[in-house]
Amino acid sequence: MRGLSRLLLVETARGILPADEPEVLRALSGLLYRFEHHARRDLMHALMARASAPTRRAAEHLAREALDVDLQRRLEELILPRVRPQWLDRYYDVEGASDTGGDLLVAGRAPHPMLALVALAHAVPGLAALRPAREPTDGAAMRFLAARFAAERETIPVRWVDTIPAGPCLLVDGVGLPADRPARAVLVHRARDKRWRVVVTGRVDVASALADHAARWPGQVLAGG
Repeated sequence: MRGLSRLLLVETARGILPADEPEVLRALSGLLYRFEHHARRDLMHALMARASAPTRRAAEHLAREALDVDLQRRLEELILPRVRPQWLDRYYDVEGASDTGGDLLVAGRAPHPMLALVALAHAVPGLAALRPAREPTDGAAMRFLAARFAAERETIPVRWVDTIPAGPCLLVDGVGLPADRPARAVLVHRARDKRWRVVVTGRVDVASALADHAARWPGQVLAGG
């Protein structure tokens, strides 16, 4: 029943959320957050336990930020593949993506890897993206949701691949990087206006760059780290 209830909620939200009005999504996210941070108290406490914070109050602040950012991400993932290009700048801005050559672009696992994918798909000509592995799911409803999500993700205008090709390619942190390929980190964080900032670094030690970024925005990566 839980899987079926989630399926109904997700499909209803996907059908009614306005893809070209991110302000509506952000307002809805703020309303839902008031409910979620009470309904998900177990997750709240788990995030507080994981937070590297000097006091309980600081840990609670980080956990609340993590739930808020994660809720916005989950709502946006339902509609990002069908946002028209002329409206994308209302969701994010991109820096450093104009001259990436054939380098690998490595996004963090949090806070919003799909946003990084959409942003770079429209900023990097000829971009390939490494297709993520299917995660195991239980129940027919959850398998349907996973398949639907994967199908929509693949409508994003990149060249989907199963092995890292020559030329520019986006992958999510955790995939083994070829030792002979230069790589850049894709850093994503949410600004105060709830738009996303996507920064493509120069050629760097990707693991260090992503770790430093997570240390700078601990609440934003806590739920997905």
